[in-house]
Amino acid sequence: MPDQTMTHTLETPVGSTAGGLARLLFIQNGSLFDQFGGIEYYLDDLQTDLSHLLGGSQVTAVMPIRKPGVQLTEKDYGYTTVAFRKKGLMAKLENRFSKGMWNAAMKEIERARPTHLVCGHVHLAPLVCLLSMRTGIPYVTCTYGIEAWGDLRWIEEYALSQSVRILTISDWTRQILQKRGYPASQIQVVHPRLPTEFEKIPAPRPRAQRSTPRKLRLLTVSRLSKEERYKGQDHVIEALHRILMSEGMLPFEYWIVGDGGDLPRLRELVERKQLKDHVHFLPPVRHRSELIPIYRECDVYVMPSRFGKWEGRWRGEGFGIVYLEAAACGLPSVAYACGGVTDIVRHGYNGLLAEPDSAGELSRILWELYVRPDRIDALGKTAYDDTMQRFTRMAIRTEILDWLRNIYPDAQVVS
Repeated sequence: MPDQTMTHTLETPVGSTAGGLARLLFIQNGSLFDQFGGIEYYLDDLQTDLSHLLGGSQVTAVMPIRKPGVQLTEKDYGYTTVAFRKKGLMAKLENRFSKGMWNAAMKEIERARPTHLVCGHVHLAPLVCLLSMRTGIPYVTCTYGIEAWGDLRWIEEYALSQSVRILTISDWTRQILQKRGYPASQIQVVHPRLPTEFEKIPAPRPRAQRSTPRKLRLLTVSRLSKEERYKGQDHVIEALHRILMSEGMLPFEYWIVGDGGDLPRLRELVERKQLKDHVHFLPPVRHRSELIPIYRECDVYVMPSRFGKWEGRWRGEGFGIVYLEAAACGLPSVAYACGGVTDIVRHGYNGLLAEPDSAGELSRILWELYVRPDRIDALGKTAYDDTMQRFTRMAIRTEILDWLRNIYPDAQVVS
């Protein structure tokens, strides 16, 4: 891909925003074109759903592309890509304030005449704040978790405070923002939604109806990054080791799907804890739909993410779309009672929550599920029903419409 902006636009209807036609311009620091993460999926889903509600030409995005030769595809919304090629320290600066991003945004503002800007990440809030000051267009800032829980640079804090609305993905983050002094009236939750392909999955079969008895199969899906050790694969390994030592046998398999710089440490831990025959590492997938058969081969989703600040940085789960995906496949989740997972999992209802940082309680819960397989079925069914009720596209559409009415009371929707 050449080092220049590339634009994919949809035809803009004749008319003006005075007629109540809302137009949104997203300014992003990443996209699904060159990385696959929770933020990228969230923004892509949000923009897709907004384009269906407002009309495709009413939603556009300016986003960076960091990898040369990325294959661009058609979206339901318009977009302009900006090539990012800096390295090292300069790349960090480019991620926050890029002349190319500024120019592309100004050009798109002139073309699309948006009623609101949407800042896709708080690191870009100073740039979007300046765009707003330059053009007079109000802006909304999206927040997720770690990046908004504290220790923002003063300029980011100021830019976040000037947002007409702060959009966040969980009640957990909303509560933290309020504790940090942001008024409740400024903050609104629009949860991530279940991927469309997961909505089509039929209700799970009870384990008793499955063909071959086997060990209880646990699953975790995540990046194996050194910066994301808080996700707790090592705590699950420790919990399984405790069961092995106390019971003299281990009727579990543990599948870990993902890749990253923390993989060697986890492999070494598995060897040291004598779990080589029980813990299996699977490679990551490119598309979410490829996870469906993996989820359906397992019994319990376990990802005990921790929450807190250590090594000078906030750590924790802003939400956790994987808990929804697992529930859609009939898996109850086991997690620690902290972070955005508490928006999803209710203890004893659709999963089980352990005291944070307690591998001992985690091992007790896993053993309880082994000796009570009927409870896995009951929790899994409730997890499936609850997710299909609260987190489908149509359910989250209600939250999006509420947000739209708050930032633009006269907004017209297409459907």
